[in-house]
Amino acid sequence: MTIRPAMSIAAAMLLATIALHGSAGAADAKLTTVDGAVYRGEITRLTTSAITLKSSAGERGVPTRELVSARMPAAAANPSSHRIVLRSGDIISGEIAGGSDEAMQVNSPSLGEVNLPLKDIAGVQLQQHEEEIPPRKQPDKDELVLANGDILPGMVIAFSKESLTFDCALGKLPVPLTRIRTVSFASIGKAYDEPKELLLVFACSDGSAVTASDAQLAGGKLALQTTLGLRLSLPLAQTTGIRTRNGRLIYLSDLEPIEVREVPLFDERPWGYQRDRSVGGNAITLRGREYRKGIGVHSKCELTYDLAGGFKEFSTLVGIDDEVQRDGRNCALLSGGNVEVRIYLDDELAFSAREVKKGQDPLAVKLDVAGVQRLKLVVDFGDELHVNDHADWADARLLR
Repeated sequence: MTIRPAMSIAAAMLLATIALHGSAGAADAKLTTVDGAVYRGEITRLTTSAITLKSSAGERGVPTRELVSARMPAAAANPSSHRIVLRSGDIISGEIAGGSDEAMQVNSPSLGEVNLPLKDIAGVQLQQHEEEIPPRKQPDKDELVLANGDILPGMVIAFSKESLTFDCALGKLPVPLTRIRTVSFASIGKAYDEPKELLLVFACSDGSAVTASDAQLAGGKLALQTTLGLRLSLPLAQTTGIRTRNGRLIYLSDLEPIEVREVPLFDERPWGYQRDRSVGGNAITLRGREYRKGIGVHSKCELTYDLAGGFKEFSTLVGIDDEVQRDGRNCALLSGGNVEVRIYLDDELAFSAREVKKGQDPLAVKLDVAGVQRLKLVVDFGDELHVNDHADWADARLLR
């Protein structure tokens, strides 16, 4: 008689997990469509045009054009101290391994070894801070923002794991990466022009986010071609989410306004509106709920968008961001965070709210914009001047 060794508890738990959730590399996903339908299952096929899910009810294909988002659990990746922002707005999170005056090598926990042409890089964040520090707008020359806040213009010559070589008025200097806060690269060649076709944006477990014009799933890995022409390999197991661009749903923060008018109450510098962040640079948060997409503004701010008559519906949630209460930015005499909001469709007033205050539930707005050419969002001063007027157009979206 053959005596089989007893199965270990760890092995039994592994087999039970496989039985319940499928084999290793399978991605249990939750897909939400523009029409509000929700589908769950294992992703078995994925292309730029459709995602196929397998569940107990069988297989179902979901056109990506109809997709609002796909959410998947992913293995946690070790956080990386370096964050590379590309001209397309994509983010590569990883450790700089080296480079030259033409390219930078990055080791990404999700994407592996990536070779990034410097002409495709807008900037690099080299130090983690409590608040995320976006690279400065692309200057005429490369710029270093040092840890002490000093700004040094010049030209990046080369990268290594420990330092970069910088040619500036002081000569060619090796600058330790630990002394650099951010690097902003001068614009090289023609400006980035995003393709108009359907695109997929992949969120990775290490914080990377890449926009693909072509995607194919094979052997548990996604072969991606980005809008900048980079070819990347992303394990499906390292993917936390997928959303579309240029599908039926368009987030307003993904569009460029044709007119921006920001007028401070007094003679001071305008705050500047923020895409997918509060005006204070934090995650958009209204009454304790965070929103991944939206626009953060400060009074007075007018943003105008060209819709070209191509959309059916506009919707958003508008309110005062929780950062006002969280940061304790209060005036002794005023409660702060009090604005008037207005929405114009082709210069006709379509929505207004006289008092939007701190601590209130956000106002839900839904407007028919069929045939509308221009959409204008206005956040004006309220009864309490401009104190703490950190307003959000959260989840602002257009439907075709």
